Amino acid sequence: SGFAPELASVIINQYGDEIWNDGNFEFILNRINENGNIFGYSTINYPINTGMKANTDMDVVWSTLDSDPLDMHEFKQISNGNYMGFTRENVQGPIPSDNYMTQYFQMIGYEADGVTPEFPWFGQKIVEWNADHEVIWSWNPFDHFTMDDYDNYEGTWYNAYFTQEFDWMHSNAFHFDEQESVIYVSHRHLSRITKIAYPSGEVIWNMGLPSEYMASGDEHICTDLLFSFQHNIQLLDDGDLLFFDNGNLSDMLLGDSNPTTRIRRIRVINDSHCETVWQYDMPQNLFGLGMGSVQLLDNGNYSIYTFGSGLNDPECSVIEVTPD
Repeated sequence: SGFAPELASVIINQYGDEIWNDGNFEFILNRINENGNIFGYSTINYPINTGMKANTDMDVVWSTLDSDPLDMHEFKQISNGNYMGFTRENVQGPIPSDNYMTQYFQMIGYEADGVTPEFPWFGQKIVEWNADHEVIWSWNPFDHFTMDDYDNYEGTWYNAYFTQEFDWMHSNAFHFDEQESVIYVSHRHLSRITKIAYPSGEVIWNMGLPSEYMASGDEHICTDLLFSFQHNIQLLDDGDLLFFDNGNLSDMLLGDSNPTTRIRRIRVINDSHCETVWQYDMPQNLFGLGMGSVQLLDNGNYSIYTFGSGLNDPECSVIEVTPD
């Protein structure tokens, strides 16, 4: 599924033939359960269906109804039968004094001193609803993360200048693990993956960039991985974490001649350090500036989707890669 040039979702069979589409329901599909129910985001009857469960006839089985609009990145039914997704949380925050856009903010009247709370920031709150549409649990990142942490290298402040709001976190995926009672969350713009205890909300660890690039980096685990702007965090049956490392900052962080996307399968040892189990460095023309996903298939191979925007040669692709 995708959001440009319009919201749309399709199913393609093994021969590459389209066998189903959402019938102009303006739907982004981000989850299919074992019964064939589909979960995602639709602008039809906005915002009622911004978190919805449907069948493949696009009959809405359940939706968040009168809640705040949901973020389109992730919505699904978790193992306890409840529903979980992202909603938007807003606060006022500062504009950094050392960003390449700082002078432009100052030219239109902002202090941009890194201290004054003068500019709208937003992040993604994780929310859980029961079948009766009642909010029974939530996790607000502003209660757990310092606003001293933000992306200061990619184009997030460039975008903020034109939209007049700062997309602080751009959380884009979560994995609810019933066995350990934790949630793994990907925060794209912080180049961070977080493990959260459920239901206490305690942050067990943040995995991300070192202090050279992120204020709280000394508190991060696995800073040697140097992934950036990642998508699609998931926990595999054997306890490994699998995700799509977009690598937007890989030329700066890893010395790549051009930004390079990597598929990362890692194991976290004692909640303190990481072991790389498997990694695939994608050809530079298949670098994914945005979006991207990976799935471990039953045959042991990996199915990978990439925006394929590298080397100024767009090649949006779905590929299958063997363990070798």
